[in-house]
Amino acid sequence: MSKLLAIETTEKLGSVAVSECGNVLSYLELPIEQRSAQSLAPSIQTVLQQAGWEIQSINKIAIAAGPGSFTGLRVGLATARMLAYAVGAEIYGINTLQAIAANAVVAGISKITAGQKMTVAIDAQRGDVSAQMFQFVPVCHSQQFFPEPIEERRLLSFADWWRLAEKKEYNLPQPLLFSGTILQKIAASKPENVLLANASLWLPSARGVSQIAWERVASGNADDL
Repeated sequence: MSKLLAIETTEKLGSVAVSECGNVLSYLELPIEQRSAQSLAPSIQTVLQQAGWEIQSINKIAIAAGPGSFTGLRVGLATARMLAYAVGAEIYGINTLQAIAANAVVAGISKITAGQKMTVAIDAQRGDVSAQMFQFVPVCHSQQFFPEPIEERRLLSFADWWRLAEKKEYNLPQPLLFSGTILQKIAASKPENVLLANASLWLPSARGVSQIAWERVASGNADDL
């Protein structure tokens, strides 16, 4: 039986989750008052205990591999690699922006339909964002949709990111959804024609990391770290 540990430490509010064959059994947010280096290992132990797992039973580890905080990435990647080596698990590096897009699926948002496009961005400093566009496609083995990248990640100004809502080359059958951690900083400045995802979906989470990882498992795209 496939058992997966998901780790997200690219933002201040990190999280961990364990899931079996795509079903999340236990999820925990890291204590925000502690650095991820202090709280990550105890939090992993807690979710394992809640799921009734021994650490040796993990055979897959998924880690949010950026973009994001350099310090958080370093801690998460080091922990994931160490555990993967110790227990002989496959390890999956997950695009943080794609994991954010997956939040909409994990949360069961009814407005997500086949063909829906979402752009996700994080702060790249100096008035820029690191953004990527995704399109939700049906998953053949379930009733859910998967956020598939339709372009490479790119650097945009805040103003140019907002203008994506008007781009005709994206052939938008419904309004483009905007999401990502940058919205915590600039949501108040959005133009009237821009549709934001619910604020609960803006931050990356171990649930989203887990969802992307299981689709990678199903497609046979193995470890890449």
